[in-house]
Amino acid sequence: MTHQKNEPDFLCMESVLVMLCPYCEHESCDVFDVLNSDVIDKMRCETCRNEFSFALMECHRCASEKIFSWKKEPSATVLDFLTCACCDSTFRYPDAYQEGKPL
Repeated sequence: MTHQKNEPDFLCMESVLVMLCPYCEHESCDVFDVLNSDVIDKMRCETCRNEFSFALMECHRCASEKIFSWKKEPSATVLDFLTCACCDSTFRYPDAYQEGKPL
């Protein structure tokens, strides 16, 4: 089955989201699905004890979710460039595809 990059790929969705510590790459899972999407938050790694920022981002086009993590809080510019691996849409802003406009 072939997908064009601008079409949502529903096989791309994960059931358990994994968060990586940007310091030691320890994995933490959101098995209870309790993280709010599109909110920057902080947590302390249970392995290395360093505090880091993270955000669960939901794609406006295909509803795929991904957790991003950073050593410090990201700038607005960094957030503007986060793109979905499934459909190449940005996480922060709806694109022409979602708004029903020709691409």
